[in-house]
Amino acid sequence: MQHRIGVLIVASGLVVGQVSAQTVLAVGPHGAHGSIQSAVNAVISGGETEIRVEAGSYTENLYVGPGFSSGTLEVTGGWNATFTDRSGDPSVTVVDGGGAGTVVTVQISGGSLVFQGFTVTNGFASQGAGISIIPFGDGAATITVRNNHIVGNTVSADAYVDGGGVEAALDGGESVVIDGNRIADNVVECTGSTQAAGGAGINVTVIGSASFLVANNVITDNRAIAANAQKRGVGHFCFAGENGTGEVLDNVVARNRAEGSPSVTSSGGQLSITGSGNIVARRNLWLANIDATGSGAGQLRTAQSNSSTMVVSDSVIAASEHDGVFATVSETSELRLCNLTVADNEGTGLGIIQFTSSVASVYNTIAFGNGTDTSFDGTVDTGSNLFGVDPVFVSPSSFDYRLLVGSPAEDAGDNFPPGGLGPSDAGGQPRIVNGTVDIGAYEGTIEPIFVDGFESGNTSEWSTTVP
Repeated sequence: MQHRIGVLIVASGLVVGQVSAQTVLAVGPHGAHGSIQSAVNAVISGGETEIRVEAGSYTENLYVGPGFSSGTLEVTGGWNATFTDRSGDPSVTVVDGGGAGTVVTVQISGGSLVFQGFTVTNGFASQGAGISIIPFGDGAATITVRNNHIVGNTVSADAYVDGGGVEAALDGGESVVIDGNRIADNVVECTGSTQAAGGAGINVTVIGSASFLVANNVITDNRAIAANAQKRGVGHFCFAGENGTGEVLDNVVARNRAEGSPSVTSSGGQLSITGSGNIVARRNLWLANIDATGSGAGQLRTAQSNSSTMVVSDSVIAASEHDGVFATVSETSELRLCNLTVADNEGTGLGIIQFTSSVASVYNTIAFGNGTDTSFDGTVDTGSNLFGVDPVFVSPSSFDYRLLVGSPAEDAGDNFPPGGLGPSDAGGQPRIVNGTVDIGAYEGTIEPIFVDGFESGNTSEWSTTVP
């Protein structure tokens, strides 16, 4: 049996040992490489390489280019001075772009790259200021951005601007995974008059047979600014064309903000698809995203055409000063909305416009406490919904939209809705309890902390009787 030998390069010299069949390059004051870029330049395509970056701050604009075409490369932050132990806290290892361009640019032509455990900050560019992923050629590259803080980056130009935090544009057989990151306080600003600003947190475009996964991220307080141009998908803008596919799972998208002229399509997230591909979005929270322009844009915008399919399920869209969800469905495309909780939006909670031969359905969904709960234009198929009826939430004021015992949504849904049920509820719990699915994003009910009205705070309602 053959055993590959890993190499760990440290400040004191060369140490040889069994290191998970990888070549390990050490970066930092106690490593052989003084900069991350130096270690990247030393990587040989086709092998298995790990770059271990010592905790600290690095002012760099990194570039991983098409010379890397096969094999695996993992770049990880948080290592101690001996490169034997690693902190999982991204804040201890900072890559600072110095306001002089994109902080991390990935343009590999194949193979697999993982970038994790860093704070990526102070990027300034005309596109993709934090992390920009633009694979080279038609190779089957896989890029994973995991467990990073991507904060305080700025895109500014008089053209289309997007990707303040993360930008990915894939056009072949590539795939990108954006998982478990905090993406906050990034800005896209369009200084022109006829273009658009969007994806201040994340901007992902896939065409051909490319794919994306956006999962487990906290996307907050990003801003899209334009005095005259359109703002779209401020927290995230995700587009799939041709045969492209995407998943948006288990993200929190909150307090993102559109500023400037009253031309906004979505202040929180936007999911758009053409061609014959598909997008699935499950277990997301779109909360309190802000349209400061006064145009009344929704927190979530979906748009699709051709023969595409989209599923949005087990999610909460709530607490907006304007609209909640606005969807357009055209040609022969298909939209399935299931087990949503759409609540406390001051405009229209759930709006759908159908065109031509498209198909749209809404099942097992709560719409309550909105300015107008629903507005459907077309032949939308509906079933087992709770519109305009108090579902008895646990605590809407603190964004807790689980159900209290006695909710009319309990065990009142359809177990076989068009498009099927999601595998779990918004909290990751089994989707069916007691044999019949609940209506809304959450399954199961919560016992109130107090009885006899104690939770109201009104002492006149209290009872001395012990239940």
